[in-house]
Amino acid sequence: MVITSTNRLRVITCGFLLAGSLLAGSAAAQTAGQLADRAAIAEQVARYSYAADGKDLEAFLALFTVDAVWQSIPPGQTEPDTILHNREEIRTFSVDRFKQNTGVRTGHHQSGLLFTELTADTARTQNMIMVTQQGAEDAAPVVVVSGVYYDTWKKTTAGWQITTRTMRMEPLPLTAGQ
Repeated sequence: MVITSTNRLRVITCGFLLAGSLLAGSAAAQTAGQLADRAAIAEQVARYSYAADGKDLEAFLALFTVDAVWQSIPPGQTEPDTILHNREEIRTFSVDRFKQNTGVRTGHHQSGLLFTELTADTARTQNMIMVTQQGAEDAAPVVVVSGVYYDTWKKTTAGWQITTRTMRMEPLPLTAGQ
C-alpha cells in the first residue's frame, strides 16, 4: 500500500476519533460505519480550512449542497447579519472575499469538533473557529474572527456535504475573564 498524504490524514483522523471515542466510553456503541462517517466529516471540516485559505473556490463550493445555507451571527446578536441561501450565493460571496484578501494569508483554524447528532445520512456538529489574517506588512497573523460553527450535514453521492453552516461570532478583542 502506498502511503499518500491523504491516506496518512485519514489514518491519523480515524486514530484520533477512535481514541476520543474510547476515552468517552462510547466506542462499543458505535459501528464501524459511524466511525467512518465521523472521520469523513472531520476530513471535510479540514478541507473547508484548506480550501478557504488556499482560495480554491471549486474545492470550497464542493463542501456544500446546492441548497446549502451559510450564515453568521455577530457578537451579542441573536439573528444573522449575513445569510447566503444556496451554493451560488456562497460562490458570489466567496469570490468577493477571495478578491478582498488578495495578498493576505488567511488561516481558518478549526478545533474541538463535537458531534451532537449522527444518523446514517445526516449529522449535526459544532466546532470552534478562529480566523487569522496576515498581510505583507504584518509581523504576525492577527485574529479577525473567533467563534463557533454549528453545522448540519447530509450524506450525498458526493460524500458528506454541509447543508447549513452558522457561525456564531465572539467579541474581539478578547478581554480578561473571557
